[in-house]
Amino acid sequence: MTGPLPNSSRIAIVGSGMAGLAAGWLCERAGHRVVVYEAQPGRGMDAHTLRVDIFEVDTFASFTWLGGKTWLRNGSVRIGRRILPFIDSPRFVNADAASVALGLMRLARGRAIRPGATLGELAVERRWPRTFFRAFLLPLLTTICTCDEATLLRWPARDLIALFRQILFGRTLLRLNGGTPALVDGLANRLEIRSRERVVAVTPGVSDVDRVTVRTANGSVDSFDRVLIATQANHVADFLDASLERERAVLGRFRYDAGELVVHPTCASCRRGLKTGRRSITSFIEMDRDRCSRYG
Repeated sequence: MTGPLPNSSRIAIVGSGMAGLAAGWLCERAGHRVVVYEAQPGRGMDAHTLRVDIFEVDTFASFTWLGGKTWLRNGSVRIGRRILPFIDSPRFVNADAASVALGLMRLARGRAIRPGATLGELAVERRWPRTFFRAFLLPLLTTICTCDEATLLRWPARDLIALFRQILFGRTLLRLNGGTPALVDGLANRLEIRSRERVVAVTPGVSDVDRVTVRTANGSVDSFDRVLIATQANHVADFLDASLERERAVLGRFRYDAGELVVHPTCASCRRGLKTGRRSITSFIEMDRDRCSRYG
C-alpha cells in the first residue's frame, strides 16, 4: 500500500530494538495502532539485560603492544567544567605516549571537519601521529562502536570525533536512570509487543489498497496498513517477499557489521605476563606495533 497514511492505521513493526521501539512510540503518538514483532522471549532492546545494582565508577584504559608490556595508562582530572586526560604514572612517559599526547592536543583544538569526510580521510588530512591514530583512537572507537577498523574508516568523521571529544574532554556522559530497561519501558508502554513471534514472511496485497500480510514461524497470520522493517539489514532477505524488489534493494544498501566484546572482572582473565597494575575498570587494548608503524 502506498500514498498518505490514513489516520488510526494499523502498523506492524518487525524488530523491537532501538529503531523498532522508537518507530512504534512515534507511530502510537501519531494516533496509529501498533503491533511489534520480536523473535526473542522479551523485547529485543533489553532481551539480554542483566539487572544489577547501579553504581558509578571512574573508567580508565590501559594500552598494550601485542606480545609486549603496557605502554600507556590514562587517567583524568577535572579542571573547572572540563575533564582532561593525563598519563597517570611517570613510567608511562615515553615516545609512544608523547605521540598520543600530540594527537590529543590537535584533537582538542576543535577544528571544523570537512562535511562528508570519513574518519580515514580525516586522519590523512590532519596528519595525525600514527601511534595516536592506530594504537589509541581506533582501538577505543572499535571498542565503543563494536565494529572493525575498515567500517570505522568509512564512517563519517564528524559523528565519531564528536563522540570521542565528549568522552575525553567533555563533562560526564549522561546516563539514564534505570538504564536500558527504563528506556525500553518508556518506549514500549503503550505498544502491543508479540514476543517469541519470528516473522517469516511479509507479503504485499494484490493492489495498492490491499493490506500487507505478516506471517510468523508460529503459524499466526495478520494484516496491516503498513509494515516497518526494524531488524538487522542482513536479515531482510529471510522474510521480505521477492516481489518487493525496491524495498529489498534499499534495505540491502544498509551495511551491517558485528563485533566481539570480552568483559573480564580481574587480571586473572588476561593473558599471562601482562603488567597493567590494579585499576577500578581496565580496558585492555592490544595493538600490533609493527602494523602501527607500517600504516598511517
